[in-house]
Amino acid sequence: MHGVDDEGKTTKRYFAHFDLHGRGAVNAEEFRQTLEALGCTFRDHELKALFAHSQNDQGLVNIESFAARFAHRASGNNPNINPVFGLRKEVPHEAIEKIRSVLKGKGMYGVRALVQLFRTFDKDANAKLDRHEIQWVLKQNGQNLQPSEFERLFRYFDVNNDGNISISEFIAGVRGEMNDARKGVVAEAWKRIAPHGDISVDDFCAAFNVNCIPAYANGSMTKSQVHHDLLEAVDFNHDGKIQEQEFIDFYANVSSSYPTDEDFKKGVYNAWGLY
Repeated sequence: MHGVDDEGKTTKRYFAHFDLHGRGAVNAEEFRQTLEALGCTFRDHELKALFAHSQNDQGLVNIESFAARFAHRASGNNPNINPVFGLRKEVPHEAIEKIRSVLKGKGMYGVRALVQLFRTFDKDANAKLDRHEIQWVLKQNGQNLQPSEFERLFRYFDVNNDGNISISEFIAGVRGEMNDARKGVVAEAWKRIAPHGDISVDDFCAAFNVNCIPAYANGSMTKSQVHHDLLEAVDFNHDGKIQEQEFIDFYANVSSSYPTDEDFKKGVYNAWGLY
């Protein structure tokens, strides 16, 4: 029920912003602007039909009644909704690219740092965050999204329309997935580093080429500091060993930092001395 209430409050707030005359109702153009700001995408004929279906005797849409109906429909609990009035969750490319840009600026451990922020805010440890928690995480991560961008982002990742976002689904959606070529490089690297399966953190660090880290090469970081950062990024459960899935997840997190498959391959090979 929290999700429904939250949807209603957000919808009313946006409608009130575009209600330039303070009537508690909006005309067709204000109606369109509000829905666009909320991240709702409709074809022209769908928008006209929705407005016509919702308007009162004065040719306006009452904010209070529409927000309540909108929230109920967005909750996904009404089996009688005509799909033409549903939300089409299009990928919020601009918002995602803004997040990726910040993550790239943080270097190869940017995604892991974001995951750690998510876990810090996940007080009930259910691997989900609500709208306000997501906003705080992104703010702490250095994001500067416009309200409309955030709404599109949240609605896209709020798969169940329950007012919460799965941390793992959000991270996977933001970082993107490795293509087959990159997956092959990672699989080959793992077999050469750990031919017998799990590897101890000591052996893992010993296999890592610290010279590939600029901060070590220029003397601003010690080998132990490089190893510490590496393990923080890979050994996320701190169990003293590295498993294949942890290795794959690490490279899935840093993959977007490499513009081409060849750059990615060089980066992996250089990191583990595989040439």
